[in-house]
Amino acid sequence: MNLDQLSAEAGFLFLREGPRWRVFRHPSKVVTAHDVQSLEALLAEVDRHVQAGGEAAGLLRYEAGYAFEPRLTPLISRSLLPLAWFGLYSGGETIDDFDVSDAAPAITDGPMAEITREAYCENVETIRSLIEAGDVYQINLTYPLRFRVHGTGARTFERRRPKKTGVSS
Repeated sequence: MNLDQLSAEAGFLFLREGPRWRVFRHPSKVVTAHDVQSLEALLAEVDRHVQAGGEAAGLLRYEAGYAFEPRLTPLISRSLLPLAWFGLYSGGETIDDFDVSDAAPAITDGPMAEITREAYCENVETIRSLIEAGDVYQINLTYPLRFRVHGTGARTFERRRPKKTGVSS
């Protein structure tokens, strides 16, 4: 299977399943959720589809968890991206690997952090103070990274994924 060609298909999705890949193509339907109500409807539709013998594959964003905690649901309105995206498939295919021999080379410039060292250190000190005060037990300090990619997504993926290092018996 040529990854460049597959990645151009609407609804194409692949997932790692142990040492192999699970490939999903041509969904009968794509469902998305942007708020609590549509997320509940999406999850119910995915469940019905799977119970009827179909397969579902997609993504559930971290922020979708806010829908399950009433104190956090107001944060959902700040999200511009869907909380969930799922393709409903009749089935998938398991393969050993992808062919990317025809993919154009990918070149990345960066990554460049969108935070200064000074701002990062200030954030770390604030986090330490909050933890020491017992206000929180953990904070994930994240910040955007910017980079430029030339070429195809398939080639970028191929260059970034772990390579097989040998065969075990």
